[in-house]
Amino acid sequence: MIWNNLNKPKIGTEEQWDTWERETKSKYPITWFFKETVPTYLGRMWYKIDDIIWYFKCLYRDSHRLKSSFKKGTYQDFDTLILDNLFTTLVYFVEVELAHKHCICDSEAAKKYGFKRPLFGKFKSKEAGLAHLEWEMTLIEEGEPTVQAFHASEKYMLYDWWVNHRPNRKPPMELSGWNALYEEHDNNSLGQPWVSFHKRNQEEQERISKILDTTRIIEQQYDTEDEEMLIRLIKIRNSLWV
Repeated sequence: MIWNNLNKPKIGTEEQWDTWERETKSKYPITWFFKETVPTYLGRMWYKIDDIIWYFKCLYRDSHRLKSSFKKGTYQDFDTLILDNLFTTLVYFVEVELAHKHCICDSEAAKKYGFKRPLFGKFKSKEAGLAHLEWEMTLIEEGEPTVQAFHASEKYMLYDWWVNHRPNRKPPMELSGWNALYEEHDNNSLGQPWVSFHKRNQEEQERISKILDTTRIIEQQYDTEDEEMLIRLIKIRNSLWV
């Protein structure tokens, strides 16, 4: 009969599989063709079609490069690009990739966050992405948080810092008093504080110098914080995949 049962084993050694394939092909060549050769061929064809689909998906999503919050056509120095691109990509990772993973792994979450599987577009949900991290942060093994839980807490913290805290840092010139000094001298006969510095009395010169020193200290503090956060992101880069 064409549709003979091939008695395909569920498990076996390499030698056992070779023996089964050789004997079955010889005994039921037509059945083998339809049950093994054709499905294998169609499977390989589907993989090629799937590769094409994913090529266009990745092309549409720019999956091959880092994300940026800067507008096209604007110039940015390399030091600024490094910080922005890495953290903007982290935001994408949380709000798109982790959100997608969270919803396809949990049907209730999919309903809660209105998940729809896009063909070429992308599902984006800040809430779903953070929910996935919150779940990962609860993973415990032998009474201790797992490495995955630690990495999740780092991602959560870094995301929160970039999205909610860093944008709300007050400008150094505002904190140091430089902006107030600028406004104070707006109608001054000597002009702005950096103009005709040598013509000002000693008290004014000391005040301006102190404000400038404070501005530089605050700028350095901000730079140090940015660098620390960037290093922390780099240290968990091996966990940034789905």
